[in-house]
Parts: sequence; structure tokens; C-alpha cells
Amino acid sequence: MSPKKPSLDTVLDLVDSGDYGEALAALNELDQDKLDDEGRARILGLYVLCFRGVGEDDAADQALAEAEAALSQDPDFALATGEQLLDLDEYEDAQWIFERYCLAYPKEGIGWYNLAFTRESLDRFEEALSAYNTALELDADFPDSYRGKASCLDALGRMPEAMEAYQRYLALNPTDADAWIGLANICTELKDFDGAYSAFSTAEQLEAEPLRLYMMWAICALGRQDLPRLEQCLARMQEFAPEEWRTIAVDAMLAEVRGERERGWERYRHAFDLANESLPPEAIYVAAELMLGYAVRNELKAEYEDVLPRLFESRPFNETVLGAMRILSGKHSEKADDFMVVIEGSLKEEDIEDVPEEENDYGPPYRFLRMVRVLATSEDEAVRMVMEFETRCNASRMIVHEVQRTKWKGGGHLGVWMRPPAEVFSENAPDGPHDN
Repeated sequence: MSPKKPSLDTVLDLVDSGDYGEALAALNELDQDKLDDEGRARILGLYVLCFRGVGEDDAADQALAEAEAALSQDPDFALATGEQLLDLDEYEDAQWIFERYCLAYPKEGIGWYNLAFTRESLDRFEEALSAYNTALELDADFPDSYRGKASCLDALGRMPEAMEAYQRYLALNPTDADAWIGLANICTELKDFDGAYSAFSTAEQLEAEPLRLYMMWAICALGRQDLPRLEQCLARMQEFAPEEWRTIAVDAMLAEVRGERERGWERYRHAFDLANESLPPEAIYVAAELMLGYAVRNELKAEYEDVLPRLFESRPFNETVLGAMRILSGKHSEKADDFMVVIEGSLKEEDIEDVPEEENDYGPPYRFLRMVRVLATSEDEAVRMVMEFETRCNASRMIVHEVQRTKWKGGGHLGVWMRPPAEVFSENAPDGPHDN
């Protein structure tokens, strides 16, 4: 009796557990006869993912070349391969395929849409926006392109244009409750509270996910200082999840509008602590923004100092959080300049989870490169601020690679204002530490 061949589910389970070598072996044993384009593309995408996972980049590139070679004779297979790579979160490789598809078939809107979505997933919002616009020039009635365009414009801070894109999307797809919440959030940013309330009401009628709906509505009501609406939002959230961090955060908003200063801080702080234990990980960013925003509005500098160790432990350092931290530090100068400081340091053992999959095979020791932007009055002060900040973030044995002063006018609150993800590499990598 011959042994049973592995199934595609077996391969996917191995991939999910990070066993890329075993997944490759299982792929080689799969019965791949009579597969359609989607099935072949799924297998090819998995080969690329697994080859990348075991560090065999040349083999992954050869697999991608197979999809590229199919462009002239079997474009559906090439497109499907890109879509499968996108589904597997292999964004760079998916982008590579879609770029070549768009070159070969520049009049096919679906290619431009996929390219745009992939670039958006990589946070390349300007490039994504350009591709979405091209997709819409080719097919003005494809709703998902308007939705993606709205998301990119939102990320770029172009709120009036984002509102228009959401409206165009919802005219074509009016039953998307989540998009109505997106439109409402844009209205909140623009302080169009009536427009926001109308959009939130529509999302409610469409039975949007309740915790997200009422959390966003509560943020809008906080901006409007609408106590009855906050009470309604909290009551609805308590029906679903009374101890969830978002419910606690809305309770904090209610305390703020009522003027309960100490209780407001206690509830914002509790929501922040709960968000540290929540999924998705992005929750901590929202909770930190809400907590520090309250501290700024109420000048709670002592309370801020008390929560600083927790902030450096969880590190939710987006620009909004860093901006609040700079205000609360109380250091301001009209002579401040913007500096870019590039540092290299050792990655501590507790931060091993931050190592990219492709570097894991080479093992420790691991190092990192990070570009940090900081407002300071001199180059020496910029370096000192960055080194102190990164030391509190658990970095060790750091050196400064480069310092640049950029053009900046108007001064500002001193401190780190942008901290992008670091590039992490193994010192044992054969291609050198900075070639990833």
C-alpha cells in the first residue's frame, strides 16, 4: 500500500507554523495534475513563499520567472499568481508580477487595481494612489478602486479628496457598512459632525460590527462634546463586551466630558493596559493616542511620566503618539531643526520576534539599522535624544551611522517625531548585513 500523498491543507499548515522546508517537501509530493489556472498559481505562490522562507532566493526568482514567461500566452495564470502571492502576504513578489502584467496589458484595469492594492499594503500610498487612478481611468465603475483610493488619500492626510472617493465608492456599493464608518471618520476629521452622525447612522442600520462602530462614533461625539451620544455609545458597547478595551476607552471619554479628571485618566490608562493584551496589535496605537491626547488636553505631565515605562515597553510610536510625547515633555524651541539620525545596534534576546523570517535561518547575533527623525537645536542634541530614546526601547551597543540636518522652519517641541521600523539582519547572513 503506497503512502498517502500530502494535501494542500497539509502544506498550508506547515507554512502557517513556519516549517518551510517541510512545506517544500510536501509541495513536491502534491498531485498537481489537472489543476486550473488558480490552482497552478496557488502552488507557484507557495513555492515562492517557501523558497524565500528557507533563504533560496534564486529558486524563488526562478519560480517568479515562470509566471512572467506565461504573460504572453496565459495572462490569466500570471495574474492569478500575483493574486495568490498577495493572498499569502508576499507583497514585494506580488508587486513584481503586477508591474509586469501592467506593462504587458496596460489597458486592463484589474492589473492596475491589483498593483495599487499591493502598493497600498506596502504603505507606498503615493504610488498606490497613482495606480488606483489609472485603474479608474480604465474602469470608472469599479467600486473597489474608489475604496482603495479613499484609503490612500486618508493615509496621506488629504481628507476632502478622501471624502469624495468614499462617496463615489458608496454610490456604487451603498451596503458596505465598514465604508460608511470610514466616511464618518473622515467627516469627524473635518469636523463635519452632522455628516459623520449621518454616516454612522447608516452603518448602524446596516448592522456594522458594533464595537468598531460605537467606538468611532464615540470619538466623534467626544469632539462634539455630546454627552447623550457618548452615553448611548457606551450603553451599546457594554451590551456586547463590557470589559473590552474599547468599551473602557469610551467610558473614559464619558468621564472626560463630565469633567471627572482623575477618573478619566484612570479609565484611559486602564484601556491602554488592556489594549496591550488585545488583538489586533494595532489596538495599542489607538489606545495610546487616546490616553496621551487626554494627557495633553489636561496637562497631566506627572501622570505622563508615570506611564512612560509602559509606553517604552509596548512602543506604540507612531507620529501621533510621538507628537503628544513631545508636547508633554515640555521642551520647545523656536530654533529647533529637523535631524535624521541613522543608528545601528544589537537586538536584545527579548526582541527576537522582530527578526524577519528570511534572517531566522542564519541565527543570532542580530543587529538593526534604524532611521530616526528628531527635532533638536543642534546635531549633538539630536544624537543625544535619539540615543536616550533607543536605549529606553531596549536597544544596546549602538553606534551612529549618519546625521543629517533637513530643512525645517518654525521651531517646535523637541524630541523624536518619527521612528520607522528598523531593518533587522543576522551577522551570519552570507550576502552581508545590509543587503536585505
